[in-house]
Amino acid sequence: SFPFDSATHGSHTMGTVCGGSPGQGIGVAPGAHWITSAAIDRYTIPQTVADAITSFQWFLDPDGNTATAWDVPRVCSNSWGLMSSHGYPNCDQTFWTYIDALEVAGCVVLFSAGNEGSSGLRRPGDRATDDYRTCAVAAIDPYNSSYPIASFSSRGPTNCTPSGSSAIKPDISGPGVNTYSSVPGGYTSMSGTSMASPHVNGAVALMLQANPDLEVETIKEILYATALDLGTTGEDNSYGHGLIDCVAAVNMALETVSLTWAFPSGRPQWVEP
Repeated sequence: SFPFDSATHGSHTMGTVCGGSPGQGIGVAPGAHWITSAAIDRYTIPQTVADAITSFQWFLDPDGNTATAWDVPRVCSNSWGLMSSHGYPNCDQTFWTYIDALEVAGCVVLFSAGNEGSSGLRRPGDRATDDYRTCAVAAIDPYNSSYPIASFSSRGPTNCTPSGSSAIKPDISGPGVNTYSSVPGGYTSMSGTSMASPHVNGAVALMLQANPDLEVETIKEILYATALDLGTTGEDNSYGHGLIDCVAAVNMALETVSLTWAFPSGRPQWVEP
């Protein structure tokens, strides 16, 4: 798999996805291939937004050759988001078409829910146009046996639905308190939903190693179906569907590997999205 993380804490999230040096027990998917874009926190918010859009466009075709598809990453984790104070109100649609384009191309897009607690989710993680878009990740405390939601983790609901009605957010949760991971020159611990999203990124990478043919919506369905239900029974506005369970998700991904397809007239030629 080919994960991607566009994040303020780029090296920190990289370690959470891919692991560290020998003897450093960090990272959900050690050995995964990883690329990044330094698009966030550059100068001004308008510049950041423009750079993020450029990054999404590059992400659709990293090698600049439209005849190839191998280079399109399979999962994109974004440890950032915009708020009303930045000039982007609830349900802002600036990034929606870029997210949709990536997912049509086969790339799961994840966003950190935000660190504003009960003040609501950041944009575009507050989007709830259907059951799959846009996947927002909350943070739990893995050092407490009851896995409480982190006090800072942004909570729903959201009204960013086609009808404007209320919907549950976030979608899924991952560890995000005192996450030990890499930083330039060494290792340290940090907290935030920026630490939680790359955990889910790594889980998706493991699922795709188990079954590279999984489609975007199927991956999300498996993550949600296998999550450990926490808090209020069922999906709720703190944990979403619950805490990711990598083992259960990988096992469910493996269950579909035995399916085979026959092409009596030859396998169809790949068509670029």
